[in-house]
Amino acid sequence: MTISDRHRRILDAVQQAGQVGVTRLAELTGTSEMTVRRDLEQLADQGMLERYRGGARSLTLRGEEPPFAVRSHEGQDAKRRIAEAVAGLITDGEAVVLDSGTT
Repeated sequence: MTISDRHRRILDAVQQAGQVGVTRLAELTGTSEMTVRRDLEQLADQGMLERYRGGARSLTLRGEEPPFAVRSHEGQDAKRRIAEAVAGLITDGEAVVLDSGTT
């Protein structure tokens, strides 16, 4: 499992449950608790979740849209395919307008 996959699994678990302990996250990811703690620190530094002693909790309320930092990592393969398709549609001198979305 890559770091990116592990982070996604952690974020999904925290988002679904609201809060999850380090021990449970280690079981879900098949890694050590120390690895999970380091992952939680990284994810907290990126504003993707809130770290607390022994686990992590979601920063969003149920039904609320996930933070931009979380959404930016979702569907990366699809976003890459969209970018490639758009790149094939434009020629030199043309412009593409980008908004504040994550795609």
